Amino acid sequence: MIYVIEGPDRCGKSTFINHLRNNILNPRQLIIHSSKPPKELFGDLLQRWTMIYYNELINNAIKLNNEGFDIILDRSWISETVYGPLYRKLSLPLNVLEHAIGENSHMFKLCIFQDDPIKLLSREDGESDAQNINDKTKELAAFTSAYSQTVIKKQFKFNWADLPFRKDVLEEYAKTVIKS
Repeated sequence: MIYVIEGPDRCGKSTFINHLRNNILNPRQLIIHSSKPPKELFGDLLQRWTMIYYNELINNAIKLNNEGFDIILDRSWISETVYGPLYRKLSLPLNVLEHAIGENSHMFKLCIFQDDPIKLLSREDGESDAQNINDKTKELAAFTSAYSQTVIKKQFKFNWADLPFRKDVLEEYAKTVIKS
């Protein structure tokens, strides 16, 4: 299986990944963290880099999954469709970045993490692009839009807005995602 872990900064993705990893029975598992594009790229170079990077990421994840690995993607092309337009002046449609998935969407599970923007900002450590309520609200809306457009149909939503943030809850979520 290929697990895609998505959501804004400080919503529990990394903690969840640890629980997910510990509950996957397959010893052949890899965690791949998608990072921001290089800061020195702009315009066409940034667009080309982004398309190549995510096309290769998807193709490699599918190849490794076919070889018996469980893959955990800590962020993905979905984040780029959120952060690119908001912070990098790069707007690529989700379907352009997802075209490499093709007929393999059944291999993917999307784990979506959300929270109230005020709670997210209260956990901020200065590393996120969004530093105010307006930016955080725009991010959350963009993530919601992206989730509705992705070709990945197996989606699991975790919204902390109505719960106190507790790491032990993530253990049960991990088990649910793996079983489903």
